[in-house]
Amino acid sequence: MRTVAFPGISTGVYGYPKGAAARIALEVIQAECGDFKEVIACCFSQQDAVLYRTLCSDYQFGSGDDRFA
Repeated sequence: MRTVAFPGISTGVYGYPKGAAARIALEVIQAECGDFKEVIACCFSQQDAVLYRTLCSDYQFGSGDDRFA
């Protein structure tokens, strides 16, 4: 497996805070990105995508940092 996607689960009807969920996902992506050719953050809204893009500056993803642009 060379590609993995992280959806923003439990942040809708279940009410898990979107910021906390995004940080958890980005921490895991940062820790594991070297094992994958492509890592996708699945955002269900434009607001979610903006949140991920904003938080990405706090993390280092190796040479593919621009993948979240």
